[in-house]
Amino acid sequence: MRKRPALGGRVDRGIVELPVAVEAKIRMFLVEVLPDADWSQVTDADDLMSSGLLDSLAIHEVVGFLEDEFGLLFTDGDLSVENFRSIAAMATIVRDKGRR
Repeated sequence: MRKRPALGGRVDRGIVELPVAVEAKIRMFLVEVLPDADWSQVTDADDLMSSGLLDSLAIHEVVGFLEDEFGLLFTDGDLSVENFRSIAAMATIVRDKGRR
């Protein structure tokens, strides 16, 4: 008897894989594309713009990642700095757009 997926996860060879939180996926992407930053001290609510971790070029990369990873399409109206200021703000717009 195969195990049922827990919390939307999937079962592969009897191992349950839980879905990764939106914030965690965003953080993993940021760590990958900005490896020189010290992400260990950054919280989901920290302002990544004022701290200098993100600039307009990095936001452009984030938008591409979010569109690809979550199957979203951002409009010009979505591309305000406030929506990309923190990991929490990015996760919020992903969830909001995913409900539309």
